[in-house]
Amino acid sequence: MMLVFDILLRKMVKTLTISLIKKYWKRQKGQKTLPECQSVIYEWSKFFRSGHFGFSIIKNDYNQNDVIDKKKIKEQPIVKVDYSKFEKRINLISTPTLEGVWSDGTYKVGIIKTVDGYSGFIINADKTSWTPNQLKFLINNNKEKADLWMKDFSKRENQKVDIIGNNLINIGNVLYLKRLSRTYEDTQEIKDYIKFLYAGNKSYFQILSGKTAYIRIPAFDLDYKKQIDSAIAANSANIEKTENLIIDVRYNDGGADTSYEKLIPFLYTNPIRTVGLQHLSTPLNNEVMLGLSKNENFDEEHQKAYEEAYETLNNNLGKFVSLSDEIVKVKKLDKVLPFPKNIAILINNGNASTTEQFLLAAKQSKKVKLFGTTTSGALHISNMSDVVSPDGNFELRYGRSKSYRIPEMAIDDKCIQPDYYLDNSITNKQWMEYVRKIMEE
Repeated sequence: MMLVFDILLRKMVKTLTISLIKKYWKRQKGQKTLPECQSVIYEWSKFFRSGHFGFSIIKNDYNQNDVIDKKKIKEQPIVKVDYSKFEKRINLISTPTLEGVWSDGTYKVGIIKTVDGYSGFIINADKTSWTPNQLKFLINNNKEKADLWMKDFSKRENQKVDIIGNNLINIGNVLYLKRLSRTYEDTQEIKDYIKFLYAGNKSYFQILSGKTAYIRIPAFDLDYKKQIDSAIAANSANIEKTENLIIDVRYNDGGADTSYEKLIPFLYTNPIRTVGLQHLSTPLNNEVMLGLSKNENFDEEHQKAYEEAYETLNNNLGKFVSLSDEIVKVKKLDKVLPFPKNIAILINNGNASTTEQFLLAAKQSKKVKLFGTTTSGALHISNMSDVVSPDGNFELRYGRSKSYRIPEMAIDDKCIQPDYYLDNSITNKQWMEYVRKIMEE
């Protein structure tokens, strides 16, 4: 029976693959520009791997405006509006609406109410092919979804709209608009939310109440390790005397494992088991290890370890190589801190890679609960590298290692689940206060 099932499965996979090849072979014939080529290759590759993969245009002398389909520019819808009258009218609106003048730094747009919803039209867009009054996006009447036209006039439909207070709009995590006129006062809750989640890549700490402290870690990139360590060190005394701790890693899409080392002592209750991985040894891949051995963000101990790893990999070219004698490493600390007693970690689908590795470690603690939504699911194939195509037009980003967790503890495409699911009736802006009340009550 199993043999029959295996044969049927292989035939199905073969049929699907052939169908996919035919589909994209037909599509690629009509592609004439770099963006069109990049789009087809990216979509084709995503069939095989959804996370920890990238394919982008990097050619230095490439000017997107020179190759945009002129027909698309000509056919782009126009919003008929007298801008001078529009500007005078919005300055008289006392109650906040979406109508107003907004900007993301590249596009200055006006938003006006129309029959179809809220039309975002171009006011000014220097160094692009966009011209005044062209329709940039259309937000539907319930203000939840939008159709958005990208820089090259390609259309993205049904993009999620997140209205943040009175003066910020996030469309599809692509277009972040700040209101220019007229602006309105936000509540303290909104101000805090913006301060926590939209303050760039700098770590942030705050005492929320006598029982709860909060720390925001927006990224685990190696370049940010020093400032993460500094933020934790500067506030460790407060953390160690506070009953509850909220660690906010929403939209933190990873970086380097060493960047979260200083958080582990606060959540530690019992030995933490970490399943190892194997590196694919090739001359190109191994050069990364050599570079890490000279990276000043690491101390001498880490640099030496990377140098030894480089030598081991070079002695085993063409193989998957484990850099440790142990498939599973067990981390033991000398003590369990009495405070914080309870730790909540805020997570969402913006979490991937190293952040998911951190969550797997944190979940083993008796102190920790995860609050939010499922993560992205990009961890099995890891340790990212990039390489430029022979013609110099594109850059490929790919993973150099695979986890021993596969297939028993699959994360990719399955994601890490929260212990407490925060459904849509609890807005992103309310998460922190909602979780604080749960911990304190």
